Amino acid sequence: MPLRSFGIQKSANVVYNVYKRHSPHAFRMMFGAMYPKLERIMQTAEFVVTLFDGKSNPNKVTVAYTMALNAVKAGHSAILLLMVDAVELGKPGALEGINIGAPFEPAADLLKEYLAAGGRIGVCKACMAHNGFTAEEMVPEYEIVTAPDVVTLLMASNGSLQLT
Repeated sequence: MPLRSFGIQKSANVVYNVYKRHSPHAFRMMFGAMYPKLERIMQTAEFVVTLFDGKSNPNKVTVAYTMALNAVKAGHSAILLLMVDAVELGKPGALEGINIGAPFEPAADLLKEYLAAGGRIGVCKACMAHNGFTAEEMVPEYEIVTAPDVVTLLMASNGSLQLT
């Protein structure tokens, strides 16, 4: 039987709503002792973009960042997941020089605005290792995500966009 049938998902959503409405600090104060690992697990997003291509496909890169930005501008929480070859975009300055022209903005500008608006970036841990990168090479604010994290994010989202 799915966990939802036992009300576990509903309880988890209540706890997560406390996290969203208050702050990570308030969450830790209220639930830290009871759920020491729950904060990381419960950081889902309403909109998930998965990007599989890196610098070799600037069109897909630009569209991914454009859609993620538009999601947060519309008031949705969003995470852009860098998977497969896209993990190279997790390095500092990786989007510099990616500009496919009007009507799109340069990718670096989209990223800056996306992060300023509260958007999140996740980097696939296995893909990163497979492509010879380490977490230390990635932008420190980016989240390193595992396969179970990706599944959780996709299943908990209200919408997703996969650019493969």
